[in-house]
Amino acid sequence: MAQKGKVVSVNRSTRKGVVKESIPCGELRVHVGLVGDAHAGEGKRQLSLLAAESIHKMEQLGVPNLRPGSFAENITTEGITLHTLPVGTRLLIGETLHVITQIGKECHKGCAIRQATGACIMPTEGVFTNVLRGGVVRPGDVIRVLPDDADFSHLDEKGNVRMVDVSAKAVTVRRATAAGRVTMRQETLDAICGGRLPKGDVLAAARVAGVMAAKKTSELIPMCHLLPLDSVTVHLEANAQAHAIDIRATTACTGKTGVEMEALTAVSVAALTLYDMCKSVDRAMCIGPIYLVEKEGGKSGHFVRAAQMDPLHAMDTGKTLA
Repeated sequence: MAQKGKVVSVNRSTRKGVVKESIPCGELRVHVGLVGDAHAGEGKRQLSLLAAESIHKMEQLGVPNLRPGSFAENITTEGITLHTLPVGTRLLIGETLHVITQIGKECHKGCAIRQATGACIMPTEGVFTNVLRGGVVRPGDVIRVLPDDADFSHLDEKGNVRMVDVSAKAVTVRRATAAGRVTMRQETLDAICGGRLPKGDVLAAARVAGVMAAKKTSELIPMCHLLPLDSVTVHLEANAQAHAIDIRATTACTGKTGVEMEALTAVSVAALTLYDMCKSVDRAMCIGPIYLVEKEGGKSGHFVRAAQMDPLHAMDTGKTLA
């Protein structure tokens, strides 16, 4: 099982050689690191990480008043021994992707902690990464160590996004099903079912929009391939218990890559169309969740979401997702 920890603190400073201050969240950018930090963009040390457990070691040596950022680390971690991982290991930190580029570094001249104790933890347990995929990081975000065979083929070796080359893949039958929900007031649901809305047949319009959207997926999602879809079905059903319209879309093609995104796009646009048709009478409608139910075909095999992991099933039964 992959190692897992969490972010304790995100820390930033506008000058080098000083303690970094904790911030509520930080934006990480590819080729940059933590936006606004004095150490951002420094070659192969764009971002620095240090474990709270490492800071605790220095406290045991008698160093007082230590806190996240005291060692000028950008991210203080907990529950994961990053400094034991080899260079080249990839990490997921929240929504961001990183590669470890260096373990440890020499203390800067005049390191007060080394002068006071004869030791400093950063040269041996500080971890440096480059950002492969940017985003926002916050305290509490999960940190995961990715296995060597984890496939992020939408990124090149420099972290730039690209369309995956599928020319060598086998042509197989691909199918995918996605589901979603639009929740609304009971009066709105009754008006939809009774055909009493001023814009006309809401369900028919949403169904057609979903089919059209599936065929346009490659124009909406930048790195998706243009696929020759063999079929698209969009089904909408009133759910009186949940005061909602449940949406289910199934897509199929004979091709070299999967049709999950086409199914998800069909559900998403059907839901948006439903909202557009009804917003004049119910602006508080809520879209979601939207998720993949099943996919088959291709090297990754057959995926079916277990019932206990189905968000709509959980919402309808009042159960917590396993």
